Amino acid sequence: MKLTKYRITDMEAAKKETWFHPIKGRTVCIADIAETMTDTEAEIFHRGGCTVIEKLPEAALTVAKVK
Repeated sequence: MKLTKYRITDMEAAKKETWFHPIKGRTVCIADIAETMTDTEAEIFHRGGCTVIEKLPEAALTVAKVK
């Protein structure tokens, strides 16, 4: 699933980011789940302080929907 509200800013840095995944019940590497990560998962990690996941501004979301 492709992220629409969040983005991963640096895949190299994401290889060093490990976080507890509350749905999977185990620690995961952000880079390993990047291709299948949902916006809900990204929001959890972003709110938890993950520095490689960035929320896209609302203006960017609107432009993306128009295209």
